Amino acid sequence: MTAKGTLIFDYPTKARSKGISPQEDWHANNSFTISEISELSKDQFTIKNTTGILLFPIHRFPKSLRKYFLPLDIFLCKTFLKKYASYHIVVLEKI
Repeated sequence: MTAKGTLIFDYPTKARSKGISPQEDWHANNSFTISEISELSKDQFTIKNTTGILLFPIHRFPKSLRKYFLPLDIFLCKTFLKKYASYHIVVLEKI
């Protein structure tokens, strides 16, 4: 009998770390693409959902302005632009 389960995690996106904000010695040097996550997990998991987060550096905006940019950031991270978000959240389901 095979155990069922769900694995949810986030990771730095490769498109962002290599194109938009390349930096040496940054944790995004451990970044991935969704294709790489799929390949790494293919024998044990299927991808159920992915979501981008932090297209804009919201944490660097003045607190008084964050509330205006956060809804836009959330919206854009659900479009084709999620590829350029700082992070992706992926939901994997055990096969």
